[in-house]
Amino acid sequence: MYDFWETILLGVTKYKENPMLKHIEFNAMEELKAEYFERWISLWKETIQENFVREISEQTIKKAEQIGGLMKFKIEQHTTKPKRH
Repeated sequence: MYDFWETILLGVTKYKENPMLKHIEFNAMEELKAEYFERWISLWKETIQENFVREISEQTIKKAEQIGGLMKFKIEQHTTKPKRH
């Protein structure tokens, strides 16, 4: 997780896996509910605001909200997609 966020936020290429696939695989084991995403973004905002200046924290929070929203959407699409036999 550290490598993912360092790659996303700092442009340091450390994370080379597929984060979406990781979340889809986890969701198959235990449902990733909307409230989990909401809780995560709440903790993320609090942590970022405590440790970064306003301009950086706003950009970082916006990026995390976009990524979280996209992951949530794709997981829902993957979960509700009709299975082919």
